[in-house]
Amino acid sequence: MNTKKLVSLILVMVSVISFTGCVETLSGVMENVGDSGVSKNAGDFDREAVVQKFNDALVAGTKLTVKAIVAIKSAVGHKEEAVKLQQLLKDLENDEGKMKDEGKMKEIFDQINKAAESVKELDLEKDAEGAEAQKYLGGSLLNISLAGWLDKKCLEYGKLLVEKLPYEIKAKPMEIGKLKPVLNLAKMAVSEMPKQIGNAGEVLKKVADYAGTKGIPFPSEAEKKEALKDEMPVNSDKELVNELST
Repeated sequence: MNTKKLVSLILVMVSVISFTGCVETLSGVMENVGDSGVSKNAGDFDREAVVQKFNDALVAGTKLTVKAIVAIKSAVGHKEEAVKLQQLLKDLENDEGKMKDEGKMKEIFDQINKAAESVKELDLEKDAEGAEAQKYLGGSLLNISLAGWLDKKCLEYGKLLVEKLPYEIKAKPMEIGKLKPVLNLAKMAVSEMPKQIGNAGEVLKKVADYAGTKGIPFPSEAEKKEALKDEMPVNSDKELVNELST
């Protein structure tokens, strides 16, 4: 075989090998792409479970935060403010649907953060005197510690939804009416929740310091779980309760 024929044969063989490799690579990529052209891995998560936990954390955390602040306001004799917040709590309990609306939830977050800011300015040692005040603040300690944990869970699951749901919407455009409101609510929560978490942490420290000086016991894990079960929203599967000690 002359040199020219040998070179031609080698080039043909290289081309065949390269083409085969490309086909195999393309085949592997296509196996990972759905009919819509969206990567299966991009939105591959248990959407229903994540949405459920996100909503549970949002609803329960919001209610517990309000309950905690109501108790603190009651302990220091700020009855008018306590009554207003108590009404907000009743509204939330009577219509949990409000907490699935991003606009309404933004207003609720603003109210809660404003109330929490005012709590941070209180002098509990001076203003919360007597057995009744200590009882209020003992309940607040339980509620605000749970609320802070739930807010962090809400942020965790909210971030996951913000990351994954756009892919779900692209892959399943017929479900946009169902998924877009959830995505919008998750985006709002991810934006607003860090401030609420910060405020809850400062309120918890203030109440915990007071509890330490007054000998008020800190809630046990069992007490927290029981309280959390009671605060789970209607139709909750209560799976979030199982994560409390993890």
